[in-house]
Amino acid sequence: MLPCPREGNAEFEGFILAGADQRWYPAKARHAKLDGAWSIELSSDLVPEPVAARYGWANWPTGNMVGRNRLPMPTFRTDDWPIPRGVSYSKEAEAESKKALDELKLAARYQALDRKLRQAQFDVPRLEADLFKGDVRSQLESKVARLAAVLDELQGDGWLPSRVSRQHAAVAEQVEALRQGVETLQAQVAAIDEK
Repeated sequence: MLPCPREGNAEFEGFILAGADQRWYPAKARHAKLDGAWSIELSSDLVPEPVAARYGWANWPTGNMVGRNRLPMPTFRTDDWPIPRGVSYSKEAEAESKKALDELKLAARYQALDRKLRQAQFDVPRLEADLFKGDVRSQLESKVARLAAVLDELQGDGWLPSRVSRQHAAVAEQVEALRQGVETLQAQVAAIDEK
């Protein structure tokens, strides 16, 4: 069975041709008879004497050719020319590129962790509700415990608490007021008598 475009009468996509200079150009393809047998004929105005053809040959190939049972045709090439390795950069350019890539990887890692943290902020209340279904006191204790844990982070030993207390005194005072409010809330929740 002769391969054809999956869209029926559409033009073929994904073919390229090269001459002896090994420079590749887009090619037009059509069904044609060659020595009495149907085949796919390629042509390009930019390649007067083609010596090699490729189909779907790219990092993100495009191609619309299907074969038996309308399955996509695999990529192929008729040449055996070596694949170029890419541009050779200077040591300085390589180092600069590596530095930029490392910064992007670090930013991506930060974004992934931030996304997980934000997702957890959505998931925890729902999970708490499922875990303590019908138990008001346990749900309140769990939520107040989360508030206390956040305040522990803001007031504990670490980089953030020392920066907040030195550079943002008003914020530190509000955090302390929140701490007193949470402690009052903890006492009130503990006094709830579930029956």
